[in-house]
Amino acid sequence: MTDIKKYQGRTAAPAKEHLAKSGNAIANNLAEMQTIAERVSQYQQRSIKGERGKMLHLGSLFYDYYLLVEECLLIIAKTTDRWIPGSMDWRHRLIKLLQSPIPEKRPQILSAQSALHINDFLIFYLNYHRHNAAFSEEKLEKLAGKLMQLNQLLDREFNLVVKVFAPGKH
Repeated sequence: MTDIKKYQGRTAAPAKEHLAKSGNAIANNLAEMQTIAERVSQYQQRSIKGERGKMLHLGSLFYDYYLLVEECLLIIAKTTDRWIPGSMDWRHRLIKLLQSPIPEKRPQILSAQSALHINDFLIFYLNYHRHNAAFSEEKLEKLAGKLMQLNQLLDREFNLVVKVFAPGKH
């Protein structure tokens, strides 16, 4: 990924107050994402086989995590690009948008690996409320591992954005 600091102070940059507000919102979401990742890690340490209530809770943690990620992506796109995709597949387009740098405006925000993991959670998010009874323990355990990887990647990637948007926050 490109060094995000070289994009500071561009003429098209949003006002400092707007950047700080956006950076603080992303930092708050990162803290919530870390809390969810810790809860998922606790589930990874014990078996959930046959425990429907725990499976549903784990599924809801994945759902909440994805919504926080999505909110961060929207904040970044609105702040840096002043545009978000508007179509039926806007979520996929948003991920793709932030995976590509825009010269003289902003660097690449998401690595290819992060985008791949986010897409996995997007698919889960879009299907969860309709088919949560159909998700197997194996699927949930696989997603738990992916969430842990994604959390590490996004912690690094989003914290770079926070450092530029709200210096001194992290």
